[in-house]
Amino acid sequence: MLHFQEHLLLPLAILILLIAITLLVYRRTTPALAPLTRTSLTLLRILAILLLALVLVRPLLGLNYVSKMRPKIAVLLDNSASMKLKYGNLPRSSLEDSILSSGVWKELSHRAQVEFYSFSDTLRPTKPGQLDFSGNSTSLSNALLKLQKISPQLSAAVIITDGGNNSGPDPVTSAGQLDFPIYSIGVGSEEIPADLAIADLKYPPEVYLGRPVTIELSISNTGLAEQKLSFAVSEAGKTVTSKGIRVSASGQKTSVKIDIEPQTEGVHHYQVSLPHLEGEMNYQNNQRKFSLKVQKSKLKILCLAGNLTWEYHFLKKFLEEEESFEKHYVVSDQVKPLQDAFPANLAQLSSHDLLVLVNPSLGLLSGKEQILDDYVLKQGRTILLILDNNFLFRPPARLKLQMLPFDPAKMTPSYLQFNFNFQEPAYANPILRLSEDPQENARIWQDLPPFLGALLTTGANPQAKVLAGFQPDDGGPLYPVLLTQEFGKGKVMTSLAFPFWRWDFLLTGLGKESQAYSKFWSNAIRWLTSQKAGKGLELTTDAMVYKAGEKVNFEAAYRDELGENETGGVLKVTVKKVSSTVQREVAMLPNSEKEYIGSLNYLEPGDYVAEAAYSIDGKITGKARHEFQIEEYSLEDQTLTMNRQLLTQMAEVSGGKFYTIQDYRDLPKDLDLKEKKVEKQKSWEVWNQPGILVFALFLLSLEWFLRKRQQLP
Repeated sequence: MLHFQEHLLLPLAILILLIAITLLVYRRTTPALAPLTRTSLTLLRILAILLLALVLVRPLLGLNYVSKMRPKIAVLLDNSASMKLKYGNLPRSSLEDSILSSGVWKELSHRAQVEFYSFSDTLRPTKPGQLDFSGNSTSLSNALLKLQKISPQLSAAVIITDGGNNSGPDPVTSAGQLDFPIYSIGVGSEEIPADLAIADLKYPPEVYLGRPVTIELSISNTGLAEQKLSFAVSEAGKTVTSKGIRVSASGQKTSVKIDIEPQTEGVHHYQVSLPHLEGEMNYQNNQRKFSLKVQKSKLKILCLAGNLTWEYHFLKKFLEEEESFEKHYVVSDQVKPLQDAFPANLAQLSSHDLLVLVNPSLGLLSGKEQILDDYVLKQGRTILLILDNNFLFRPPARLKLQMLPFDPAKMTPSYLQFNFNFQEPAYANPILRLSEDPQENARIWQDLPPFLGALLTTGANPQAKVLAGFQPDDGGPLYPVLLTQEFGKGKVMTSLAFPFWRWDFLLTGLGKESQAYSKFWSNAIRWLTSQKAGKGLELTTDAMVYKAGEKVNFEAAYRDELGENETGGVLKVTVKKVSSTVQREVAMLPNSEKEYIGSLNYLEPGDYVAEAAYSIDGKITGKARHEFQIEEYSLEDQTLTMNRQLLTQMAEVSGGKFYTIQDYRDLPKDLDLKEKKVEKQKSWEVWNQPGILVFALFLLSLEWFLRKRQQLP
């Protein structure tokens, strides 16, 4: 069939015109030509014109035909680590080898083209005898879908496996989407084997120095009687603690708790081990690893209240709900202690990371000026001042506190209702960011109950940063009511608006969300106690220890001088095993929170280190390093029996059949192997043949030669 790639109207008109001119030219010539010569020259030119026109219209010559294809069978061989588990006295891999060495495949090769693939986490071409059974995870679905993509004309797929599946989509659903039937051959026993395993391990990833941490284990027992045994927790090969337990009878799980107490800061790597019992199918799941990140201590907060007020009550309620805080309280009625006493010296006060002063009177602070100043300026600690008119009660003649961001002598109380007036959008400051959505953040601030008063000052420290102010209705000056300032090594935040407790009380009473109160104070404490590290890069993973075969998720953030995340540079993250020099790069993509996320799959067991570098305009501005572990315990260690149900369902939904090790030799007679008729099309670009152009030039040259022989111009 002939097709043209250009419109024919214009070329056809030009062709007719050129042929007409040729006929006209050779109708009468000087000198006159013999009829045969005239006819020959006319035909030579017309034929050359036709060939050139053929090139211009770019015709395609298509040929449709039917081709017969020999049937093709794909044989998928399970290469996962679970194939090393025993079936009787032999590993499952031996059963797979015996199936491959049978005469079934020779018989099938006479009737069809047979291709072999190995699979675990992915699909690869292979040959029998080349398997190493090292895959730490299995995805039947990914293997089948990839097979259909690379070999769409299959007659059937035969899969030899124990039916273990621990990653990827649902294989039954995927099997139902295939264009070919699946014939599954199951290897392994369906009987529950004798096995003792640590099925689950729970522990807090971050703990505090000097405090015991509870590790909870779930021990499963299959095929073994109830018995007494002991397990041990070790670090760097040395036993940290051990405990005797009684393991429940077969088919039950035993929950066990044990306490350990790390003695130093940093990351500690531990291993929990159960004894190897005679007759167990798998010893690999008798030990598990875990890591603890040990921090110096909880954040120690000393809260000093000038009297028992609702402000103190609600703030104490918030502090008590935070498990990461170690709280101490001092309550005084003006100058008389009601609960405990203020630290007697700087050493006692410096044992606390943050001092919160709630409505203290000036008299309560009198005589403690030097301790408070040194606490901030020299010790690098922080103070949160929450003040109301009680602060001005019985003021002493002089109060010399360098760390105050205002002058107490230049203060007057106001009892007008107002809401914060921000110097810049509230979302721009991390303390005022009550929501990560700027519009939602603005809405939350608008809905908050108004303050009932404030301490107005005209003596704010020029170095203080005003976060919010009070703007009188008469258009007077903006009075600062929420201030922060860094003094020496420390920080101070002061609130001169009151009361805050109405945020929690009124919103709760109206049935609205009251998280704004706790979020605000959490932000304030986080800013006060954060280190002044400036810009920097941080790299973490979502766990410190992974099972072999699990996905490792990475998260990175680069912060500028203000502590804000930015994603304008280039981030490169590489991962390598500590015992190897081979590196793998992690593709990191920015998310909506201006952080980078990425992942790696199927790392082999061992200790790993991830290194990150952040660069702006080709210059590295931040580096980070993070360590994690892949334990020997694998997802494959959970595949103790053959999954007949899964393999049967996959075969049935695809139109195939399930076989056991006893009846797989029936496979050749069950396969319907017929030659496939495939309709094909072949096309030639007639215009793109060099011979046509050469022949056209030859015809024109021959015409020119004959014309000269006849003495024509």
